[in-house]
Amino acid sequence: MGENKMKNEKEAKKELQEPLGWKKIIELLGMPLWDYESKKWRILDGYKCIIGNDNKTYLNVSFTDTKNWIDFEDVKLYTNVIYDEKENQK
Repeated sequence: MGENKMKNEKEAKKELQEPLGWKKIIELLGMPLWDYESKKWRILDGYKCIIGNDNKTYLNVSFTDTKNWIDFEDVKLYTNVIYDEKENQK
């Protein structure tokens, strides 16, 4: 029974640490989000969805600290600070 409880806690923790999805990003425009890749808080400034010549969908976001659009697939955004497991073990 104790083993199942630990499994459930791990699964719940994993769900809490999932990066924000595209639909959630739309609701958070203007809000500070934790950028896992750059390890800093960033204000979400914009988002856009482009259909390329190859009929592929490209999702992009922008932040107040840069004028460049960033591929949404290249960032992991969260509403709270996320640490690596390695960092937690130190």
